[in-house]
Amino acid sequence: MKITTITKDNLEYFKDFITSEDEKFINEDLKILPIGLVADELKKGENIAAGAICIRPDDFLLNITSFYVAPEFRGKGGGKFLLDETKRIFGQENMEFNTEFLIYGKEQEDFANFLEEYGFEYADPEYDCYLTTVGNLKNTRLSEKKGSGTEFSEIDQKLLKHATGEAEKSGAMTPVNGLTSPRIDKDVSVGIINNGILESYLVFENISKDLLLLSAIHSKDKSPVELLHMLEKSTDLLQKKFTKNHRILIQPVDEAGEDIILNLFEDINDISCRYRYVI
Repeated sequence: MKITTITKDNLEYFKDFITSEDEKFINEDLKILPIGLVADELKKGENIAAGAICIRPDDFLLNITSFYVAPEFRGKGGGKFLLDETKRIFGQENMEFNTEFLIYGKEQEDFANFLEEYGFEYADPEYDCYLTTVGNLKNTRLSEKKGSGTEFSEIDQKLLKHATGEAEKSGAMTPVNGLTSPRIDKDVSVGIINNGILESYLVFENISKDLLLLSAIHSKDKSPVELLHMLEKSTDLLQKKFTKNHRILIQPVDEAGEDIILNLFEDINDISCRYRYVI
């Protein structure tokens, strides 16, 4: 296997191995180090990409934002090869690799084990994320009321784009690609509109065929009542659209959202983790 720099010219080979945000950084030539792993020389019309790692330097902290090796190349030293190469490039003393991710399945557990074998140490996460299912929502008071809010599928795209712009100005949380992102499940994401303005919203993104991420919970006035009403509305929509086993990742983005989540769920698993490695 060999190492290559990921550029706009060969990005198509590695898109499945990196996040959409890192893909955007590469296309816009922003501060990022993207390294690709290939089984052989890259040739036109032949995809032999095997993995990738993306690093965003921040003084002596190296944030690993993407790190993935294709299943058929695991156990053959590919992951170690990528890490060794980044160590070679940033081979200064006291440089620290840092990565945060969610453990919600065997693939993520295997990744955590790989990091520990390489020499990474577990550290407290900088944020919390929780895992539940649609079925578990019935065990909370979310299912007692219909709630309020308008589904994204019924909201004008121009209004969603405008709300994204306003959110960026105020520092509110939105998905990486804004409120019109194709990953958003518009049938279960809801917003509250007042006087023609989308003032509050709750966003579910499709991560995979059986996994949703609750990625944004925002209320203009930080009203817990408004947030609760939107959660109640979305719960009703989720139970109509998905089976009880459909999984939901919940990432509170502020104290109001976290307080609601922790008060609603008596038994919810925190699945955030962070690993660090100091050169």
